[in-house]
Amino acid sequence: MPAAAVDNRGRFDTIGYTVYFGQSEAVSFAEVMQDFRKNAVALKVDAEAAGYSDVGEYASAISRAASSYGIARPWTISVEWQWNRCIHELVMPSDGWWVLIDHADTLNSLQDQITAKLRRLEIRKPLTISHISDDDRALTTTLAQYLKSLTLYDGSKPLGVDFPSKTGYGRCWAWWDRRDAPGGMQHKSVPRTLNNYTVARPAMRKVAADWGLEVLTT
Repeated sequence: MPAAAVDNRGRFDTIGYTVYFGQSEAVSFAEVMQDFRKNAVALKVDAEAAGYSDVGEYASAISRAASSYGIARPWTISVEWQWNRCIHELVMPSDGWWVLIDHADTLNSLQDQITAKLRRLEIRKPLTISHISDDDRALTTTLAQYLKSLTLYDGSKPLGVDFPSKTGYGRCWAWWDRRDAPGGMQHKSVPRTLNNYTVARPAMRKVAADWGLEVLTT
């Protein structure tokens, strides 16, 4: 967990492999399409900075420039982006325990157990849901690494973190792959793929429509 790589970490990454899952297609798309939304939201601010009073006129200018360079407009879901991805339908682990990160008991226990670490990260206020939803990767990965190290009451290790998507579309799981660790993992503790689908699905189009994003087909 090199300090210089903080911004490149996922929310609950730990040393080793961390894999993220969503409870539905909608939340999965919402999680991976946020950069497109940021670009769309920034469009108005950029238009004003560039001296355009009409956002639509600015968007048209960007579209012409993007076309001349052979690249996609930054707020559109390109065909290439769609072709390079798919939706995996999974069977989640049937054996083991997840840490419900936004539960009061979890937050209170973390506050008590790692106070010194929190102070080193300059977290002076008690932990709340806002902390685990924040983009402070130094904090969230510190919490994750501590939780991963725990041994639970039945002698097992946590599967990972069950957390709410900050997009509001549902819940997600950060699964810690321990198959290369001493002792490995039981088959029942490993997610299994059932089916793969292209991303051109109603859930993607709904999230795109909610966020005012254009889905390209050619």
